[in-house]
Amino acid sequence: MKLTHAVTLDAVGTLEAGAARLTGTYSCSGSGAVTVSISGSLTQGSDVEGISSPVDGVCDGAAHPWSLVMSGPSAFQPGPAQGEVTVSACAGAPCTHDTARGQVTLSPGA
Repeated sequence: MKLTHAVTLDAVGTLEAGAARLTGTYSCSGSGAVTVSISGSLTQGSDVEGISSPVDGVCDGAAHPWSLVMSGPSAFQPGPAQGEVTVSACAGAPCTHDTARGQVTLSPGA
């Protein structure tokens, strides 16, 4: 079975009580029982790093929004950070992955 997938990372993230919310879109197409997972990490400066718990997705060929909350040992601050998000699709073994990386500007939530 051939799986195809893609993921994007939005250039702006939102701060929420010291944690950062990153967003973007993903898509996946394949047939049969496919497990999709989206996970990510965020680094700001040399000492603030956060990671998200993975969230589940669907593999139906359509683009879907994703949202991950990153938290770390220290609070994130407004300004630039480096984000990375990975979509993984599994239909048995092996699993396939697609990753988006880029600078994210963190802004206070509204």
